[in-house]
Amino acid sequence: MQGIYKHIILEDIQLIVIQFQQEITYEGLKNFVKKILQNKGLSPRYKMLIDLRDSQIKIAISDIEKFSNLMHNNVTIFESSLVSILTKTPNQVTKAIIYSYSSNNRNMNCKVFSTLEVALHNLSISFLNFESIKNEIMKMRKGSHP
Repeated sequence: MQGIYKHIILEDIQLIVIQFQQEITYEGLKNFVKKILQNKGLSPRYKMLIDLRDSQIKIAISDIEKFSNLMHNNVTIFESSLVSILTKTPNQVTKAIIYSYSSNNRNMNCKVFSTLEVALHNLSISFLNFESIKNEIMKMRKGSHP
C-alpha cells in the first residue's frame, strides 16, 4: 500500500502541518520533502506539526539516520525549527524518537507526543487555534486537502 503524504501551510500562525497515511517509506519521504520545499513562502520561523497517527512507518533505523543527515546537510531552512511529532503506536513512537534524537543533535528542536493539545503547546501555538488546526487535520484525513 503506497503512502499518502499531505501538508498545509498555515501562514497566519507560521505552522506547517504534515499528515501521513498508510505506509511511509524512505523514498516517499524524500520526495515529499522536495515537494514541500517548492513552496517559496517557507521561512525558518515556521514550526512543524507532523502527524504520524494514520501511518505505518516502513523505514529502517539506518534510513531514519540517513534521512536526518540528508535534512541537516541539504534543508537548512528547517535546521532550527520547532517540531512536534504526533504518534499513536509503539512503532511510531520508537522511530519518531530515533529521528528526534538524531535531529536534536543537529539544532532542530524535535519532540514526540501522543496528543494534539500537548504537541501544539510544545510549539507555543495558542489554544485559540486548536479547533481550526484540528479541523485542518480532519480535512487531510478525509482527503479534502491535496
